[in-house]
Amino acid sequence: MEQDARDPAPESERIRKWREERLREAERQKQERISAMAQERADAAATAKEEQYAVAASLVPDAEDIGAAHKRMAAQRRRKARRDTIQIIITVLLPTLLVFVYLTEYATPLFETHAVIAIAQPNRGTPATGSGFIGGLLSPNGLSQAFMANEFVRSPALMSRLEGQTSIVSRLSGDAMDPVQRLRGQKFARFVESAVNVQTGMMDLYVRLPDPDEAVQLAETIIDLTAGHINALESSLRDQTVEFSSLRVDEARAELTSARQELVRLQLDSREANPQLRIEGLYQSIADTDEKINELRFAIDKAAVSNKSDSFETTRTRELVSRMEAQADAARRALVTGDGDTPPLSVLLMEYEMAKLRVRIAEETLTAALASFSTARSSAELGRSVVQVVVAPQRPRNPAYPNTLTSLLITLLIGVSAHFTLRATARS
Repeated sequence: MEQDARDPAPESERIRKWREERLREAERQKQERISAMAQERADAAATAKEEQYAVAASLVPDAEDIGAAHKRMAAQRRRKARRDTIQIIITVLLPTLLVFVYLTEYATPLFETHAVIAIAQPNRGTPATGSGFIGGLLSPNGLSQAFMANEFVRSPALMSRLEGQTSIVSRLSGDAMDPVQRLRGQKFARFVESAVNVQTGMMDLYVRLPDPDEAVQLAETIIDLTAGHINALESSLRDQTVEFSSLRVDEARAELTSARQELVRLQLDSREANPQLRIEGLYQSIADTDEKINELRFAIDKAAVSNKSDSFETTRTRELVSRMEAQADAARRALVTGDGDTPPLSVLLMEYEMAKLRVRIAEETLTAALASFSTARSSAELGRSVVQVVVAPQRPRNPAYPNTLTSLLITLLIGVSAHFTLRATARS
């Protein structure tokens, strides 16, 4: 009993120590596990770093690779520079050189002469000289003729006439010109050019030929041919206008003759020079007869009041009244119904008035046609256009074409544009 009473305290102490020992052991094992895990993480990090170093070492080229890459880049730059150089030579330098050689060695120099022509019409007033918008609204004198002259200068008809007079087309198409500027087809504008100033109504003429004296002569020939062409056109128009006016006069005369013949025929058929006078006479006769009948009836009524209605005088008066009434009725019937073969006087009067009206209209038409014919003849005589040479063609001292500097600059700009376009296309 005493032994059992002493044992609980040491047992509990032993249990407490055992528990403390177990806690320390558990803590130690925990620390060992933590240390092991930390070591594993450190080993894994070291392994990953070593792997990264290995990958980086495999990616970074060595000196030999860098040298080979530099050689390849240098070769590419040389090829690109060689390609650009060849391209510049082909697109810029070579065309510029060819153009320069052509302009200086082969191109035929052209001398340009300039003339200004004005076409005036004296009967149409003075030309409008205003400038700007208001001046453009005004129509200068001879503007239409200037446009006709301009079209003639640009037409193949002028080439044909010049060829017939001077053989200039054959010479410009032959060895007198270099192969590039040689005349081909209808491209005559390279040598003869014209333009119209719509504000002044004048035409500018430019002639370019290898010989300056020949250029002046050709300009004068073109001016003469243009003046003749304009005069021929206007002469044809004037002749047509006068002819048309003359035809109108002939037609008006024929209409007047026909109207007068119709009036005379009507007068002969009706045997009345003026039916209106006859009708007026009939109306006056009917009025006088009616007045006389009224007087006689008054006398008959007066005799009846005097108880003399059966007298010889009254009987004769009644017979006279009857005859006068018959005459008045016959006159009235002649006015409205006629007598069978002869039409009524009212119809005859209407036909007569219509015939007179046709004669009057024909006379007025003839008067207007004669006035128009006179105006047309006056316009034809006074409306002739006058071709004036405002600025005469002068002999040029220096050739105007080819312009070497301008041509080379244009060729250079085109070549540079082509070069950069090809570079952009190659990059894309």
